[in-house]
Amino acid sequence: MHLEELSLKTILTKIVAYFFVTLIILMIPPASFSFLLPCIGISTITVISLIFALRQSSPKLYLLYYLGSVLLIFLLGLRLMEISVGLSWILMVGLLPGFAIAIFLPFTSKGTSEFIYREQVTPQTKVGQKILILTLSSLPVLGVLGMTIGRTVFFTKGSLFPLLGGAAFYLTTISMVHSGFQMYTSGRFGDWMKSK
Repeated sequence: MHLEELSLKTILTKIVAYFFVTLIILMIPPASFSFLLPCIGISTITVISLIFALRQSSPKLYLLYYLGSVLLIFLLGLRLMEISVGLSWILMVGLLPGFAIAIFLPFTSKGTSEFIYREQVTPQTKVGQKILILTLSSLPVLGVLGMTIGRTVFFTKGSLFPLLGGAAFYLTTISMVHSGFQMYTSGRFGDWMKSK
């Protein structure tokens, strides 16, 4: 795909989406601008890598775009953890093993990694299917419960709910990072780029 074929609407949509995610991260009560520069930097790199990934049909640049989008979700989780327990080097180091496993598993154990990816995307085992059904059926209840809790106790200092929310975003990020590297190592990004 050439740059001329890349819709201005697509790029603007991405910029607006990243702007709103950044705004959400910054405005979670109490408002904090400590995440402003990382959000702007990641958003800028992500949009630029998307443009060049499509222009050059580069799976590596598309992986960079994908990971940039995932990093914004991770920053949202970090912001929630900051409300509850604060950010420290101990917390940051404690979060690294999950990322290390998610990144290196597709390179070191292709069979296991493919199985995990397949169970995330289209579960084949009974356990995977039950987890998917449970997750999808509980989303409306969790949404209403989250809204109710969010209005009352969510953003109070020392509350457990921001920590749980941050942990949920962290686990989602780990899953998405693994999926991204699995799609890259298995050539799915390359196949997708060729079809464009």
